[in-house]
Amino acid sequence: MLNGVDVYTGDGVIDWAHTYGSGVAFAFVKASEGIGIHDAKHASNIKNAKAAGLLTGSYHFFLPTSNATDQAKFFIDCVEQDGGFNGQMIPIIDAEKRSGMSITEYSASIQAWLDVVETHIGRKPGIYVNGDYANNELTHTFGAYPFWLAVWMSSPPTGPFGGWTNWTWWQN
Repeated sequence: MLNGVDVYTGDGVIDWAHTYGSGVAFAFVKASEGIGIHDAKHASNIKNAKAAGLLTGSYHFFLPTSNATDQAKFFIDCVEQDGGFNGQMIPIIDAEKRSGMSITEYSASIQAWLDVVETHIGRKPGIYVNGDYANNELTHTFGAYPFWLAVWMSSPPTGPFGGWTNWTWWQN
């Protein structure tokens, strides 16, 4: 199993050489949030993590209070501005807040985001949620998408989780 990290501006300056040397193989780097926050350290974190030898991928923190299509386009613009998707792992939608939407409406909104990004990059993006959220806050229709599971335990979790029978990445 490969170890990885996820980072954003709030993590400060990261010593990527040390991170790689400690056994971390990949990093998901926050690119955007909603339709107006372009993470200030996305470009430098991607560049520096790659230079240290890590695989990289970009993620978007999804806000259900903003239009999903507009968020997907904003995410794409941010990543393209910072060097593009080439050479990166698949992009991820970080879906943690339903904000009063019904599960059906929320899931449809996530699907809209996924569709726009998939059309742009030509492959399925992934979804980040915790196990409880996958089971109780989403429709169980996302099983075809790679799953980044957040479950803080010492041994690998087993599914199913929502529409997934297994996870692609596990954050512990």
